[in-house]
Amino acid sequence: SYIGVFEETATKYLLKYFSIIFLNKINSINYLMEVEIKEKTELPKIPEEFRDVFVNFRNNYKAKLFLKGKWIENEDVMEIISPIDENSLCYASVISIEQLNESIEFLNSTQKEFRKIPANKRVEMLENASKIMEHFKDFIIEILVLEGGKPYKEAEGEVNASIERLKLAYQDLGRIIDKAIAGEQAKGSEKKFGIIVREPLGVVAVITPFNYPLFTPIAKIVASFV
Repeated sequence: SYIGVFEETATKYLLKYFSIIFLNKINSINYLMEVEIKEKTELPKIPEEFRDVFVNFRNNYKAKLFLKGKWIENEDVMEIISPIDENSLCYASVISIEQLNESIEFLNSTQKEFRKIPANKRVEMLENASKIMEHFKDFIIEILVLEGGKPYKEAEGEVNASIERLKLAYQDLGRIIDKAIAGEQAKGSEKKFGIIVREPLGVVAVITPFNYPLFTPIAKIVASFV
């Protein structure tokens, strides 16, 4: 029987430092595990490449907004509370209605230029994004654990699925490629062909759910990007 069973998330982020050795039984195999438990939840060390995304704020960090190709810091903020111990992880800049409308107008104005980029080139962009995500995989996993309270394995699975979705974007090319339909179904249309061309509709809005905050937007973005 179990002497102690702990989810990795719960054991890693309780309120006081201590080490515990417990006996667990999984698949009829007994083993010892030593777990270090932190005093409180806190953001992991921010990679140097993300320094422009965060600013110091109230003895903590504040995340900027990415609008119209730039990182922007807003005075209006939202505090990010970890559900693990209700500790303040950081703050996030909140977009205003005016900024939102300006961003939509900006995207509408640049959409015509973006559509000129060949689909295979857009897929290359997504593949490059998968490599970047893979490079920062551990950092992203820990953010998902801290912000959403996900068990580590679930967070790891979501990041892996997001990376794979970006890598498999090329498969969408086969579904959107222009198609020709023979015109033999109707009298007078013999030796004629109809061409189906898919045209982008415009700007896409993606609402991120709390339970899959990374994979769901990635899946939607890939579909609209290609």
